[in-house]
Amino acid sequence: MTTHTTETQTTRYADVASGRAFTGTSQWGYRASVDAAGTVRVYDDIAGHYTTCHALTSRQEAHVRRIAQ
Repeated sequence: MTTHTTETQTTRYADVASGRAFTGTSQWGYRASVDAAGTVRVYDDIAGHYTTCHALTSRQEAHVRRIAQ
């Protein structure tokens, strides 16, 4: 018998007013989420969900982690 335990993960959100999350878009600003492991995801309006396939630099990701509540 195998037992799996799962920790409760907290996701924090941040609305960023400047910068572009995706290349080839004219949209400024984006909504991002940061999970307990520190993974930054950006909301994709076209796909309708948060994704890690974004064009944020490591510096932008660090900024999102700092301001996420």
